[in-house]
Amino acid sequence: MENSAPPERGDILRHRHAAELSRPFLRLNFATLWVRDQERSRRFFVDRLGFQVAVDAEVPGVGRWIIVTPPTGLPGIALVFHPAPCPMKAPLPTGEGWLFEPKWDGFRALVFRDGEDILIQSRDEKPLNRYFPELLEPLQSQLPARCVLDGEIVIVKKYP
Repeated sequence: MENSAPPERGDILRHRHAAELSRPFLRLNFATLWVRDQERSRRFFVDRLGFQVAVDAEVPGVGRWIIVTPPTGLPGIALVFHPAPCPMKAPLPTGEGWLFEPKWDGFRALVFRDGEDILIQSRDEKPLNRYFPELLEPLQSQLPARCVLDGEIVIVKKYP
């Protein structure tokens, strides 16, 4: 009978890692649920649904971190605070030394005009005419007969 040495720790870990990679997923530890009120959500899961608090800790720079788990164990649910958008309450400051410009966010676009033909395309060369048909007439009437325009298409909304 041959005397074989026990497997090395690295060999065991490599074998285990290869087996885990062959499965489509290992396990779900927790899912994230964005909430407006962590305490109210915690009470709902614990008092109403019978979940248990697995983690309730203040994380520096992040805020409160709560994970609740069902009575059967994992997977848990991370109750993560999702702040509401902050409406602008005060007017922008005016006077000497203050400068600002609005942050426009839209669709980067190239406009090619050759006579009557107008092509609006994205920077990766996808046609955008069908998404902005209302721009064709203003572009036709205001651009030179042959030109290329590089810019941003911005949709401006009025807020109450």
